[in-house]
Amino acid sequence: MNTIDFVRKTIAGFGIHTFIINEPFQWDSVYDNALREHILTSQDEIEEQWPVTIPDICQRSILATISDDFNCEYVCMRLPDSDRLSVLFVGPFTYEKMTISRTLELCNKASLPANLNSFMHQYYQSLPFLADDRLIRTLLQNLAEDLWPDSEIKVNSYTEKRSIQYYYNTEHPSASKETIKELEDRYQNERNLMTAISTGNLTAVNEIITNDGMPALKQRFSDALHDMKNYMIIFNTICRKSAELGHVHPVYLDEISRKYAFEIERTTSIKQLYPLYKNMLHKYCLLVQSHSLKGYSQPIQQAINYISFNLTEDLRLSSVAKTLLLNSSYLSTLFKKETGMTLTHFANQKRIEQALFLLNTTTLSIQDIAIQCGIDDLSYFTKTFKKYQNMSPSAYRDMISSKPPKTLTSDE
Repeated sequence: MNTIDFVRKTIAGFGIHTFIINEPFQWDSVYDNALREHILTSQDEIEEQWPVTIPDICQRSILATISDDFNCEYVCMRLPDSDRLSVLFVGPFTYEKMTISRTLELCNKASLPANLNSFMHQYYQSLPFLADDRLIRTLLQNLAEDLWPDSEIKVNSYTEKRSIQYYYNTEHPSASKETIKELEDRYQNERNLMTAISTGNLTAVNEIITNDGMPALKQRFSDALHDMKNYMIIFNTICRKSAELGHVHPVYLDEISRKYAFEIERTTSIKQLYPLYKNMLHKYCLLVQSHSLKGYSQPIQQAINYISFNLTEDLRLSSVAKTLLLNSSYLSTLFKKETGMTLTHFANQKRIEQALFLLNTTTLSIQDIAIQCGIDDLSYFTKTFKKYQNMSPSAYRDMISSKPPKTLTSDE
C-alpha cells in the first residue's frame, strides 16, 4: 500500500470520502453527497459554480482547505508525477455539531427557502464531524511533504464566493442516497451494539466504539446539552433493554440504570458525556458477563435469582426447593446439570462474593459480615471463606489494607 492509499484509508476511517480527480474536471454529485443535486433546480447552476475552480487553486505543494456556501468543509491537493492534473479531493465534512438553530442560521444565510430546512438538517446530520481541524490537516500536510519533498508546503484557505444566483427547489426533496446510507448504517450500528451488549461481547463493543465513536444523532432541541442529555437517557434505556435481552435480572438492571440516570442528570457539559457513553457501554456489557442467566432453564434461573437476592435466608437445597415449589431431587439434579456445581456450592460461593465486597468496601467486623452473608456461625464462616479464598477473612482484610480496594463487581 502506497502513502496515498494509506492516507485515504485512514481518512475513510473517519467516514470521510476521498476521490482522485483528473483533469478535465467534471462535476459529479458524489463530491458533495448529492447536496446541490437535491436543492438546486438545474445541473447548469452546479457546473457554473464551485468547485469547478479546484484545478486553479490546487497548485504545486499547496494544501487547499475550502469552506463552501453551505458550511461544508473540503480539502484538496495536487498530486505529482502525472501527465495531466490529478487532485486528491477530500470531503464533505463539518467542524461543528449542527444544531437545529445553527442549521436554520445557515439556511437563512444561504437564502434557502423554508421547505429545504428539514432536508438540510438531515443532510448535516449525515456528514462526518471532526472536532479539531488539525487532525485531517496534519495528516494531509504530512502526505504533501512526502509527495513534494523538495518544496515548502503551504496551506491556503478558501471560502466559496458565489458568482451566480442560485435557484432552489420549491418542493420538499427526498433524502439523498448518501443520507439514506448514513441513516441505515447508524441503525445497523445500533443493532450491532445491542447484540454485543446482550451477549456480553466486550471485544465487539470496543470495536464499535473505536470505529464509530459516539453517534451523532439528529438534534431535537435547540439546547445542544439538553439534546445530548436526552439522547443519553434514551441510550441508557437501550443498554438496559439490551442487557435484559441477555437475561440479566431486573434488580441489577434497575441499579445500574438509576446510577447512570443520575450521572447524566448532573453533567454540565457535552464534553462530560463522551466518557460516560463509553463507560456505560462497558459496564452494561460486563453486567451481562457476570449476571446473565441466558441458557439456563426457568427453574434454575429462579433458583439462582432467589439465592443471589436472599443470602441471609435458609439456602439449603430443601428450603430453596420448597420456596420455589419444586421437588428437591429434581432441583438438585437439574442445578448440577446446568451450572456444573451443586446448589449448596453455588450458595456458598455467592455468600463469599458478598463477603469479599463487604471486606473491600466497609469496616464492619468479621462477625457482622458473616451475619450479613447469611452465616451466623463465625467459625463456619471462616472455614467456608478459607475454602474459597485460601485464607481467613482477617488475613484477607490485612492483605487489602495496604493497597487500594479492588473492584469486585461489574455493576458497582
